[in-house]
Amino acid sequence: MKGCSTANRREVTVVFCDLRGFTSFTESTEPEEAMAVLREYHAALGELIFRYEGTLDRYAGDGVMILFNAPIQFDDHTRRAGEDGGRDARHHRAP
Repeated sequence: MKGCSTANRREVTVVFCDLRGFTSFTESTEPEEAMAVLREYHAALGELIFRYEGTLDRYAGDGVMILFNAPIQFDDHTRRAGEDGGRDARHHRAP
């Protein structure tokens, strides 16, 4: 098929994130407040994904899956995902 990428194998770092306690938080708060927290969370994660050149694979509610080294290759993909990205993510706090 013309225009299709060829398959290849490579090591990929996958990061899964979610908000600790978000389910119980949503049970005791107004929907507008829960959505505001999600918007802030997604915005903060988006900045980090962009900064460390990861790829947002999917999200559902507060669950997020991020890829490093796919489709863009980096020799330091584990560092981008773990050391740098993880450090920065821990510094973001919910309101």
